[in-house]
Amino acid sequence: MLTRKPVLTAQELEIMKVVWRAGASTVRDVYETLLEHRKIAYTTVMTMMNILEQKGYLKKSQKDRAFVYQATRPQKQVIRGMVRNSSIASSTARPSRCCCTWWKIATFPSRTWKRSGS
Repeated sequence: MLTRKPVLTAQELEIMKVVWRAGASTVRDVYETLLEHRKIAYTTVMTMMNILEQKGYLKKSQKDRAFVYQATRPQKQVIRGMVRNSSIASSTARPSRCCCTWWKIATFPSRTWKRSGS
């Protein structure tokens, strides 16, 4: 039986997109990339990357004095799973609307989308 991984939040997905683009990354690498687009604390990025490791989306290894994180699954596979989960889990929402929302988040650069209601 397949086990499902927890769905990513918007902030977790933003971090994953940086790791997918850059490959192996330290917290500092991800932090500096995100900082180019918005204000964020280093400790927030570190906490979120630890959560992503606990969820099974990242794995870390130590290189010198820093941990280097790598994605455990390809981007397309994660996005496909998120779309599938959001469509199934939301029986009251229209699946086409859920898919459209996840497609926007997954394909557009982080700085071009905003959360609804903000």
